[in-house]
Amino acid sequence: MNWRKIKLRCDSRRSNAAPYKAQTRISVVAVFAILLVVYPLSYGETLEDHATPLSKEQVAELLGSERASALTWKKLVGTDSTVYYGRNKERPSEVVGIYLGGYPPFVDDVSLPKKRGRLGMYEITWQRRDDPNHPGLVRWETVTSLHSDYWKAYVWIAAADSTRVDQLAEEVSQFPMFNQMPRPVGAP
Repeated sequence: MNWRKIKLRCDSRRSNAAPYKAQTRISVVAVFAILLVVYPLSYGETLEDHATPLSKEQVAELLGSERASALTWKKLVGTDSTVYYGRNKERPSEVVGIYLGGYPPFVDDVSLPKKRGRLGMYEITWQRRDDPNHPGLVRWETVTSLHSDYWKAYVWIAAADSTRVDQLAEEVSQFPMFNQMPRPVGAP
């Protein structure tokens, strides 16, 4: 018996098997990722649907006082970010979103209209991004660094007209997160 031929044959089978195993793993991961995205969308759910309503104490902490807000606030905590959703009970299409984290889903588009503004102590540039699925709404978005290489705030506001968007932006500008230095994370 020629052991050398048998060994070569086994080695070649082993080297050819590895790519198939890797491809199987990749395809299973791809299918799982697709299902993870498609499943919630098939029921018309959004991330906001998974957010939990804030208590009165949490709303007071977010707003910086006991002042009233026309918006009902929810919060969604992720692994590396926190998202606040504010929605007007009387006008449900009126919404404010605040993403706090390192990787905001914002891409600057030079073709879209822009305007200068402020969020508390931060000078920002608003970018108009109206949603074609909601033609009656005006939507403005911005992203700013919160005095950190990592922490950023991505803010979006949608309302029936630009005047109401400006009013909501003024309300958000008074939040402590935009008027105080961020609390340090990690060592005291």
